[in-house]
Amino acid sequence: MLFRSNNNNIFDLGVKCTPKPRIDTLSLIEHYRSHPLIIGFSNHHIYHKSLLLRKEMAQKSMCSMASGIFGKNINGVCYQGNAGRSWVNNREADAVCELIEDLKNDTNFNMMSIGVVSPFAAQISLLQKKINLLEFSSDITVGTAHTFQGDERDIIIFSPVISKGITEGAIKFANSPNLINVALTRAREALFVLGDFNYCKKSGGIVGNLIKYVETISLLRNTSFEELELFSWMVMEGWIPKTHV
Repeated sequence: MLFRSNNNNIFDLGVKCTPKPRIDTLSLIEHYRSHPLIIGFSNHHIYHKSLLLRKEMAQKSMCSMASGIFGKNINGVCYQGNAGRSWVNNREADAVCELIEDLKNDTNFNMMSIGVVSPFAAQISLLQKKINLLEFSSDITVGTAHTFQGDERDIIIFSPVISKGITEGAIKFANSPNLINVALTRAREALFVLGDFNYCKKSGGIVGNLIKYVETISLLRNTSFEELELFSWMVMEGWIPKTHV
């Protein structure tokens, strides 16, 4: 009867079955998967600087054209999916498809595996339909954060959907720290965030913080390789320094 409850999962069941007092849980604090600029955001905003970033990479590649975080501002509009369920942002979906085509034609990225993540099932459905029309559709995995749980890709493209027309409840759902953390940290080498930057920042939450972080990195990437490299090493220490003060 305990196992049949919808409120249980395997981990909770294991803990409940251990003799009292409960055994302590052990946190895995060493992170080897993601580029420092990617996991650096989660380390600061979700793990409270408790992670040790262990991904090995040559110094010259830390800020290469094919690594780290990238962003593109899309002035989008939201509407609800079929039967008023979930949310869709068509402009973001089109931008994702354009980016995929650009990546597949770019020698820096074309051999990398790609995943596309969004908080909303309706957006995932729309993205899948559009991506199926692309030449490279068989190489792309599309899904919510739950789809990628325990999985990873060289490149993750994140579509937050949040823009004009969305409700406060939907914004709150999209700002789930756990879901955002899973979505972002599936990326090994590069994370692309495509969204309505101004609306996301105005909406606040962890997505708003993510957009500010993306904008900072984009500014440094366009300004100075040396500044971005220094910022990257600071992020590895758990810092998110202010830039161009």
